[in-house]
Amino acid sequence: MKFGHLLLEYAWEVSLLDLTGGRMRGRLSLPTPAAFALNKSLTFSRRRDPAKREKDLYYLYFVASAFPDWHEWMRSDLRAIAASRRPWVKKAVSQVAGASRDVEAEGIAAIARQRPPAALPALDADQFRQYALSTMQSWLEMLRGALADVE
Repeated sequence: MKFGHLLLEYAWEVSLLDLTGGRMRGRLSLPTPAAFALNKSLTFSRRRDPAKREKDLYYLYFVASAFPDWHEWMRSDLRAIAASRRPWVKKAVSQVAGASRDVEAEGIAAIARQRPPAALPALDADQFRQYALSTMQSWLEMLRGALADVE
């Protein structure tokens, strides 16, 4: 778990009292979307099991695509991470770029294979792959922007 502590260091604390209407006590620690996506960017290539590698890529794609209103906040979080872990962010750029260089890249194919039947039903397979590519390119822009901001 070389990169696992990112998930603990960059986390939201959520009250279980609030989530359960007072039925449960305690706090839940959830990784921030940027930390979660960065972790997936760093770990997918280390997976020996192809299904787990594909799931990591799909989770990365999902976080980057499903929450566009959080992108500015994710950029800010990535800048903070890049300030202390620049080599990790550079490694993530390299790995994600290699996996999503074009619509035929293996990473994009992996995301398409993990696509649930109900996900973006208006898109055919080719349109979905193009959308996945644009999402991964947007994530790469966020990573590269964080690196540029902390130079």
